[in-house]
Amino acid sequence: WSLPTTFRASGRKGIEAAGPLLDEEGHASIRTGMLSLGIAARGSCDDGVRAALDPYLTHGNGALRDVANVALGFAFQGSGNGDVFSLLRRTNLEESRGASTNYPLSVGLLFQGTGDELASHHLRDLVQEERRRLRRHIAMGIGLIHQGTSSPSAVEEMLPLLEGNELDAGSEALLLVDFDSEALAVEFHADNLADGPGAAGMFVREHLHR
Repeated sequence: WSLPTTFRASGRKGIEAAGPLLDEEGHASIRTGMLSLGIAARGSCDDGVRAALDPYLTHGNGALRDVANVALGFAFQGSGNGDVFSLLRRTNLEESRGASTNYPLSVGLLFQGTGDELASHHLRDLVQEERRRLRRHIAMGIGLIHQGTSSPSAVEEMLPLLEGNELDAGSEALLLVDFDSEALAVEFHADNLADGPGAAGMFVREHLHR
């Protein structure tokens, strides 16, 4: 989780350096490579990066699928790219194993700050469909979509979470809606950046600023 941070704002040189990491042996090394590639390419909408990450979206290893989703979200951050949205939906919701736990984060990153109602409704519907495994990141995904918009509709989208057991996650996500990216201060603790259920969420929080 720490090495990819060194690729921040590295641009084309970073993409070229991170790409070969996907050829390393071992799932842990590949996960690191994908995160590095996503951070290096963040917001670039680089089709070469999408092609490199694509095979891992349906990989047999769930941890690789989880990281591929987040990395692709970073690479197309804030673009609202319809083709990528279709790719994410197809590789997650049509998978027999079910969607990646990080799927809501990837959608949130893809539409970050756009206020896109279709994407926001889509994440809300995942709650209504009782996809419990995704709930921990749905609020953050909706918050990312509405980041800086001060849109009251974001509250409506999050109501199923705010009224349920995800009050903390929902309240944190609402901060994204009320404050623009320049004013937002996000605190995180290094000891929480373990390779566990909350690790991807903490990593995304660290890299919220576009």
